[in-house]
Amino acid sequence: MFVGNLRAGGTAAILASFTSTCFRHGIDPQRYFTQLLTNLPAAPIQQLSNWLPDAWKLRNTTILPTA
Repeated sequence: MFVGNLRAGGTAAILASFTSTCFRHGIDPQRYFTQLLTNLPAAPIQQLSNWLPDAWKLRNTTILPTA
């Protein structure tokens, strides 16, 4: 509603959803997004589920402290 236009609102909602999911799983969103955007284009379609936050967390050890 206050992001400029409808398309920007959709983009903001997607990013907020990803960030919330990262925090829910206790992972660093910046680290996850960096690895996701770097590696996902070359990932075979059969391995896409490995890049979901919960599966990614199992393969990575940096975890945010819970409050």
